[in-house]
Amino acid sequence: MDPYMKISRGIKDDKLLFSITLSRENFNFLCAGCPEAGCLIGRSQGHYHIMLFPGDSMPDAFRYADQSYYATIGVPVDILPPNVTNAEFDRLSQKVCDNLEKAINESKPIPIEDMGMDIGYVVLRVDKPS
Repeated sequence: MDPYMKISRGIKDDKLLFSITLSRENFNFLCAGCPEAGCLIGRSQGHYHIMLFPGDSMPDAFRYADQSYYATIGVPVDILPPNVTNAEFDRLSQKVCDNLEKAINESKPIPIEDMGMDIGYVVLRVDKPS
C-alpha cells in the first residue's frame, strides 16, 4: 500500500488551505492503523508535508513539526469483550470505519497552527465508494 495522499493547496481569506481527499485505499489503511508506515503522508506544492496518524478523536488543529504539519485522526473505539466472536469483531470494526468516514466527511475546516498562530486550514474528505 502506498501511504501517500494527494493534496491540493490554495489560499482562502489570505490563509493556506489544503484540501485532502483520502482515496478508499488511504482510508482503509487509516482504519487498519497504518500498519506499514505508521501514518499517511501527503506532499503538496511548496513542499509542505502533511501527516495523518491514527488516533481516537478528530483533531482540533494540525501542528507543525520538522518541516511538516501533522494531526492524529480517529473516533472512539469500544473495548472488545474478552470472548468476542469473529462476526462481532467484524461488525464492531465496520462500525468504527463507518463512524470515522462520517466524522471526516462532516468535519469543518481544521486549523493549522504554527508557533501559536493560526496560518490556515485543512479540509478532509473520503472518496465515495465506487
